Amino acid sequence: MVITVHQVDHYSTSAEELEWFVAGHVSRTRILPISGSRFSARVKMHVIGEGMLWTTDYAHGAEVLPYDPPDAFLVHLSSHNAVEFTSPSQVNGSTPDKGFVEEARRTTRIYHAPGNLATGISLPRSMITQCLVSVLDRGIREDLIFTPNFEQNSRFGGTLNTMVKAISSGLEDGGALCQAPIAAHHMFQALVHMVLGNLTHNYSDLMVSPAPSVSPKHVKAAIDYIDEHAGEPLTIPQIAEAVNVSVRALQMGFRRFKDTTVRAYIREVRLHGVRRELLNPESGRTVGDIARSWGFIHLGHFAASYLSTFGENPSMHRAR
Repeated sequence: MVITVHQVDHYSTSAEELEWFVAGHVSRTRILPISGSRFSARVKMHVIGEGMLWTTDYAHGAEVLPYDPPDAFLVHLSSHNAVEFTSPSQVNGSTPDKGFVEEARRTTRIYHAPGNLATGISLPRSMITQCLVSVLDRGIREDLIFTPNFEQNSRFGGTLNTMVKAISSGLEDGGALCQAPIAAHHMFQALVHMVLGNLTHNYSDLMVSPAPSVSPKHVKAAIDYIDEHAGEPLTIPQIAEAVNVSVRALQMGFRRFKDTTVRAYIREVRLHGVRRELLNPESGRTVGDIARSWGFIHLGHFAASYLSTFGENPSMHRAR
């Protein structure tokens, strides 16, 4: 396993110049001063593989408008003043007492109050989903949704801040973790598990419930096969043949160990694949084209299934 770790530390007195810097390391962003011509900011990033810890210091405040944010969850920890986040459904934020977690792709505006000093964690969706699946020993049918706020003064908040400072310190100026990237990766994974185990989300109850029976290898193999080939034509006999079991054994395994059917699992995986592309601002395809590419031929049935699963019409997600 090859893990890349590095630190980037940048100070700027030009909002436009800082935009270029952020675009080169994270994503395209519009940065607007809020104190007339006065602007200064320091941005420090500690990159661990696909994950990142960062610190921002906007001395005179700033308004940040993300254009193409990463597919990640952002955990914000303010130590001075406040940060306000705007998404299509809410306005929320973090203060020295209150932390905040949000999907990066849902954030349309970030307001940094003058003098704000904030630390954050960028948790890639792929990494946090993989950790969740490993804890639950099952695939997940719904996208992960966190309750946005948590107390920084709680035992969890204190431990999270301590872990973030320890990792950042170890990566500072060629520190010990720069020489041991695998150790840095495992420490960052521990952060992911800390967040999953302590913040409230739609899988919290399952994480504390008694562990289910271990799934047979053929069920796990079938899930991996479906996840990898969900965008292709799939039949149940084809899946059964791929994992070397009978169709009946495959169907019984899904009912017993996953409380669903093979066909229903395929549909759920494809629906979530459609939703990811609908929420991707870089995708220019129509709803119909996206649905058909994921195997939904009858668009009326697709729209009904999408509404039943996500509580919204697919056109609403595309509108965002």
